[in-house]
Amino acid sequence: MSYLSLLTSLTVTPFVVTESPTFKIASRMPGVAHRVPKRLDRRCLRLYTYYLAVTTIGAQIDLAKYPLDAPRSDKWYSLVARCRNDLDAKGMFELPGFLTADALRESAATILPRMANESVEIRREHNIYFLDKVDGLTDDHPALTKIMTINHTLCADQLVDTPVTTVYE
Repeated sequence: MSYLSLLTSLTVTPFVVTESPTFKIASRMPGVAHRVPKRLDRRCLRLYTYYLAVTTIGAQIDLAKYPLDAPRSDKWYSLVARCRNDLDAKGMFELPGFLTADALRESAATILPRMANESVEIRREHNIYFLDKVDGLTDDHPALTKIMTINHTLCADQLVDTPVTTVYE
């Protein structure tokens, strides 16, 4: 049996961690463990870990548009080249439709109530430079006009169970 067919035939389900002569733990996601036969060698274990990551993010990321599951493929190289070109030309790149519609809905359903009830509100009045004085600008220069910025912030531990964290990790 090839490594790939062995990997795809494995059932990937969470379980209670126990000592067992035939299984060991393989997981990069906190709080989730998967059973992997000990007879698998290191190469197979690396492939299995990669398989777990791809199957996890595949539900979150539109892999048809953004082939992160196919490194070194033509589509992957094309995506990387486009992002690098945009970064050089514009100083940033965009990935419209990166998250699937389901992942966006799930994120919004989880995060919005937390933003409303658990976030920290930070208010700050400042100009575009975040400085009181800027050399070469008079005190009445439009760039020094004060504006109010209000941020609502959640900490990472408040986002652990969201698609945003799954993709980030």
